[in-house]
Amino acid sequence: TTPHRLARSIANRLGLNADLVQSEPFETFANRRPARRPQHSWLDISRFVDVFGSDILRPVEAELDAWVGQLLSVPHANS
Repeated sequence: TTPHRLARSIANRLGLNADLVQSEPFETFANRRPARRPQHSWLDISRFVDVFGSDILRPVEAELDAWVGQLLSVPHANS
């Protein structure tokens, strides 16, 4: 996923206006980061799956759903 897609997904799940999340070219985004990052990178998880199985890892969307569920269950000081 990209930072833009991740931010839009979070906004959607929290009921915020995802259209306010603006995209920008990777070069602009990367130049503001403290350390250089490749534009495209992948992680080979085959060894992890061999050792622990595939049931542990969830797709990014499922992790976001779980995170938002936890966030919304925390009592807020102003509530």
